[in-house]
Amino acid sequence: MTVEMFLALLLGFSTLASLATETIKKLFSTDGNVTAFIVAIVVGLAGTLIYYQLGSIDFTFNNIIYAVLMGLASSLVSQLGYDKIKEAIQKFLI
Repeated sequence: MTVEMFLALLLGFSTLASLATETIKKLFSTDGNVTAFIVAIVVGLAGTLIYYQLGSIDFTFNNIIYAVLMGLASSLVSQLGYDKIKEAIQKFLI
């Protein structure tokens, strides 16, 4: 996986995880941080494995580790990214 593809997938997964987290928070009134962490891990891991399957990439031990790391990176970006953007928008609106 190239750096460009990693960043493109990370952007897509973190955006999808942020949207899914906000939907789950509104529907079930759950804690945002724990929900965001779990949703982002699942989205990042599953999305990377789907990318491997569609790209005919072998499921080697290293690629599985990369998929788990993509889930962790996705959770980090989706948690920090959404909160920072929300704060910036609120500062400009107030």
